[in-house]
Amino acid sequence: MAGLFSNLVETILAGKRDQNIVQGFQKLIEEERTGLDVGCGDGRLSKKIQEQLNLELVGVDVYQAKNPKINVLLFDGQKLPFPDNSFDSVFLIDMLHHTQNSEILLKESLRVAKKSVLIKDHYYQNKFELRVLKIADWLGNFLAKVHTPFYFKSKQEWTALLQSFDFQIIEWRSSIFPAITFPQVIYKISK
Repeated sequence: MAGLFSNLVETILAGKRDQNIVQGFQKLIEEERTGLDVGCGDGRLSKKIQEQLNLELVGVDVYQAKNPKINVLLFDGQKLPFPDNSFDSVFLIDMLHHTQNSEILLKESLRVAKKSVLIKDHYYQNKFELRVLKIADWLGNFLAKVHTPFYFKSKQEWTALLQSFDFQIIEWRSSIFPAITFPQVIYKISK
């Protein structure tokens, strides 16, 4: 029964989500050819980005998923195991809210990126939206057994975090999924 449910979720919800993310990133990718997907899980979304945007991607995560779709390396969640400027772009997709100190991982991402860091995550504007985000995050990660510490940021916290870097914030989108009520954000920080 759990397999049937997870297949249904994958087909209906995750497939639509993934396609929206790929389309959103396609508008932000220029001449990038290599990328690092931080917190990629099993690499399902990474594989779609790789194929549809013609990028060579490597993934890193704090746990090893069964049957990853791309090459996934383990890392400690803070220090990326690559030299400076290793990848054209670094992707942080719906994973910074799993990280207690987003600033450390963001600095590391900027260190290994040659051109840009693309961030897609959620934000909340009130307590109700925060509760909805927590429930949705728990449901979305339950079957994969991903730890959900709920380190979501408010819009003000996102703004403060990203403005603390000496990089240009290219784009803020309040939602790439208009049918979903809680806001989402995409940032492209160019070097």
